[in-house]
Amino acid sequence: MDERKIVTLSREELHHMVWMKPVTKWAKEFGLSDVGFAKICRKFNVPLPGRGHWTMVKKGLRITPAKLKTIHDPNLSTIKIEIRMPKVKAQTNVLENDPLVLFEMMPENKIIVPERINSKHRLIRMTEISLKDSFIDKYGRVTNKDLSCLNINVCKTSLKRTLKIMNTLIMELEKREMKVFVKGNEKPKIILSIRGEELQFRIEEHSKQVEHKKTKSEMIDAARYPHLYERTSYDYIPSGKLHLSIIAYTCKPIRKSWHDTESKKIEDLLNEIIIGFIKTSDEIRKDRLAREKEEAERLEKKRLYEENQRKKAEERERFNNLIKQVEAWNQSQAVITFIEHVKSIAIQKYGEIESGSYLEQWITWANKIAQKLDPTSNIIIEPK
Repeated sequence: MDERKIVTLSREELHHMVWMKPVTKWAKEFGLSDVGFAKICRKFNVPLPGRGHWTMVKKGLRITPAKLKTIHDPNLSTIKIEIRMPKVKAQTNVLENDPLVLFEMMPENKIIVPERINSKHRLIRMTEISLKDSFIDKYGRVTNKDLSCLNINVCKTSLKRTLKIMNTLIMELEKREMKVFVKGNEKPKIILSIRGEELQFRIEEHSKQVEHKKTKSEMIDAARYPHLYERTSYDYIPSGKLHLSIIAYTCKPIRKSWHDTESKKIEDLLNEIIIGFIKTSDEIRKDRLAREKEEAERLEKKRLYEENQRKKAEERERFNNLIKQVEAWNQSQAVITFIEHVKSIAIQKYGEIESGSYLEQWITWANKIAQKLDPTSNIIIEPK
């Protein structure tokens, strides 16, 4: 039986996808028709390649993708696509052969978040310092401006719980020889490295939107200046529900986010999250190798094309040289014929050509010119 799943994408991700691979292939992977997938792109104002684009790409031409225009409608910032995945069980069995995934699936390896943090990871200490006097955004969450600490965006009442989760997760990742480190100097960021592939992750708290209740002063202002309060304004209240997501793009749609539910909290999903990290890093590696293969093929096509053009240019040059040689030889033969004609006329008139005369000197000079024009000697001598 087909299993339906929801894949969440940003406009930027969808834009990257449709310019990397034809819509027909994406539609097949999502279990949609070509027209249906294209409609989704048009709905979210994502430009598609025109006719003949992929033919030109196959020929080795590099074409700049159409720019993604900025839109201000928040309802169009996130794209949710329902897909069919008929071979989920077969794929799961393949993934279960991965020793790292098998390790996380064993009950004895289940990660437990402790009630208290006994040993704080250095990144947790850095994050606490960074968030101590941090700015509170309009959603009631502490905003992390220091990119060298963990990507956390939660309200202060959820911060202690969040740090416990992140501390436990990082400690467990390092036990599994998965490195978590700060990368970069000017724009540092926290990186998780698995099998040599890098990705980022964050944890945030969603907020509830409630209609703003006017204060007394606002009610007075609204009565005096009603046009200023025509639109309904909203306040945001932290929900207390955490959401952990992987910040990485993969061609294959896989699960990259987990959130609190009524039955399970993020604390109960850490092994599942690590499996998500492993799968994502594996897909990143596959995507990278595919890109490298495509780039190698593109460069080889370019090399063959340039080699072919070089050979054609060389052949054109040889042909042009041959024509010039033929023309020079014709001129040489014409000069020799003319010399013989002059000699025969002179002998008929004077009986002989007098030694040292102007005519003899002219004939000697003309023969030299004919010899210079004749390219034969240059051709028959083999180059060293």
